[in-house]
Amino acid sequence: MTYFKTKQAALQTTTAGPGFGQKKWEAQHVSARRKVNMSAKLRPWDTVRQVQPKYRGISLKCRPRVTEMINVCWFKLRSTNTKSDSRLMRDSFCNVSQSVLRFPVSHGEAPCFTTSSFLYSFEHDQIMSGASHLRGMGHPRSSMPLARFSDATCRQLSGESFSVPISAVIQTSLSLNPFGSWW
Repeated sequence: MTYFKTKQAALQTTTAGPGFGQKKWEAQHVSARRKVNMSAKLRPWDTVRQVQPKYRGISLKCRPRVTEMINVCWFKLRSTNTKSDSRLMRDSFCNVSQSVLRFPVSHGEAPCFTTSSFLYSFEHDQIMSGASHLRGMGHPRSSMPLARFSDATCRQLSGESFSVPISAVIQTSLSLNPFGSWW
């Protein structure tokens, strides 16, 4: 076994405590579940998906870490909100590229995008595409031909750009500056 593979295996597993031999993400999820008083077997989002008519028959093809994170974040979101499940789903996102210990869930507004963001939409029951990230920032569908860019390129672009309203505020404040060299 090469040094790289040995080092990689060491980083993926914990070395002490009750979860010896457990993958690092599994230990983090156990810790996150304890923080929000969530039992180990509870899968609240999976239950919602089975009850909602529009999700029946849809299987979300995700890795176990992502599925577990979505369940933990839904539980956290549900425990801090009094809205019904159908209303809570609207505009609720989970950034599955983050650590579960950060509880990367938001409701009512999209979180700040990074170049490596993978947002899961509870309303649409899917990981959002890079083009969806750009549209979420206010870029209209017709502003650029997104078909010629890959999904990864659109994600990077959304992480390196400003939203349209923020760009307008910056441009307006700069153009109205009476001390600017353009006056």
